[in-house]
Amino acid sequence: MPSVWFFKLYNKIPLVEARRAFRQINIVSFPHVDESSRENLHGRLMVESGYEKMKSDADKANQYQDAWAKLRGFGRKT
Repeated sequence: MPSVWFFKLYNKIPLVEARRAFRQINIVSFPHVDESSRENLHGRLMVESGYEKMKSDADKANQYQDAWAKLRGFGRKT
């Protein structure tokens, strides 16, 4: 397997684990929660799934690519 594909798959592990965790949660287990408790539960699940970290990593990568694109554009005629 090429290393590029390996790392793409490796980076998707938190997403797969989060989906597995969501399937294990039974919605009837939380009939008593109010809106704030539901938001708290959702926030905890998002942190545990690694989504926040993946999103921040993607944002950093996009900023990096944008910065290099700007630097490559200096000195070129427009």
